[in-house]
Amino acid sequence: MGNSFTLGIDINNFVWGWGDNSKCNLGIGGTINGNNCNPPSPGYSIVPILVITPFKFLQIAAGEYHGCGITIPDLQLLCWGGNSNGQVSIHKIIISFVVK
Repeated sequence: MGNSFTLGIDINNFVWGWGDNSKCNLGIGGTINGNNCNPPSPGYSIVPILVITPFKFLQIAAGEYHGCGITIPDLQLLCWGGNSNGQVSIHKIIISFVVK
């Protein structure tokens, strides 16, 4: 669980997110402008939304405003969401997937 949002993996290994998306932490698209997520992402979702990605995940973790996961079968580390302190390993705050 992150700060007011949750990520989960379904039985087919896809990631779903729900709750606060103010910093694009649900991984469903949008861009970061300062500390805010710009549309098309909703600001909050009470129902699970499929994270936009063609990847399946073995494991996921949620930080305060970001998520990361290990993909299967290739075991890549992907991260998305707020990056104000380099959490997703990018110099600027953005919301895209980063392959490690």
